[in-house]
Amino acid sequence: MGKLDIRPLAGSLGAEIHGVDAGDMDEETWRAVHEAYLKYLAIFLPGQKLAPPQFKAWGERFGPLLTHPYLKPLEGHAPLHELYKGPGDKIAFGGEWHADFTFLPQFPQAISLYARIVPPYGGDTLFANRYLAYETLPQSYQQLLEPMEALFTITPYYEGNVQSMRNAMGRQVDGGAVHRVVQTHPETGRKTLLACPAFIRNFIGMTEAESRPLIEYLTKHSTRPEMTARYRWARDTLGIWDNRALYHYAINDYAGMERHMHRLVVER
Repeated sequence: MGKLDIRPLAGSLGAEIHGVDAGDMDEETWRAVHEAYLKYLAIFLPGQKLAPPQFKAWGERFGPLLTHPYLKPLEGHAPLHELYKGPGDKIAFGGEWHADFTFLPQFPQAISLYARIVPPYGGDTLFANRYLAYETLPQSYQQLLEPMEALFTITPYYEGNVQSMRNAMGRQVDGGAVHRVVQTHPETGRKTLLACPAFIRNFIGMTEAESRPLIEYLTKHSTRPEMTARYRWARDTLGIWDNRALYHYAINDYAGMERHMHRLVVER
């Protein structure tokens, strides 16, 4: 295949790729798609027709897939799972700035969604570029944060959140992990900032109360408009984003409507 039809979403990150069949890519096309993924951090391929085995095969091109620790797998197609919000549901999954699974000792490389049902409006996803978040910090803050570590946990964020989903396991899971606040991307070598409010509890050596002002400052800095992009999903769109370099936020603005996604998680 020749050069990809890539249409950037914003100056900070993101692109749509047109004219590619994700279920039938030769190696040259795959390499070009992967290069775009690393460059744009979040890529979206509209108009795909993927059965669960094809969606799984797409994810496995990026790496082994993670079995979700508290969501039921898609029946007969583990480790794929569903994100579903129906007309009567109030809470949206992922409705705060976060990088996924940072409460695990090794958090995953990428998240991929395949849109099955989308509302006529609303249900967009916001993304924020963590490369830019680090690179635009004052040098004094970069020096302050370089040696710092933080504790990330799934509670209290998930209390009441997972239980609201139709496909929840119905059990509470706790856990936590300590990560460096300044991360180095394993493929690009660029530095990223990891201090998202959804899962971070405190900086090591500081209490939660002492940590909160710095977390709030870093979150506000990291999600400035010029560092973000917003994506409006359409049915049959396939998306994947680099969880090592982005935050994301699922916008809960489609009350009384239905949104149904298939989801997979790519390990490092």
